[in-house]
Amino acid sequence: MTVYVIAQVKFTDEARYRKYQARFFDVFKDSGGRLLAADEKPVVLDGEWARDKI
Repeated sequence: MTVYVIAQVKFTDEARYRKYQARFFDVFKDSGGRLLAADEKPVVLDGEWARDKI
């Protein structure tokens, strides 16, 4: 089964997020997950964006 997930991330504790992120991708890959796209610094073209990452 194919599943697509879009996550909009707002950091409140970047150090804690980095610790989580370091372990997440191993589990993600072991489960057969593939990252199709990511943007560390998204640029707003229209409207407002209250997140840090997509």
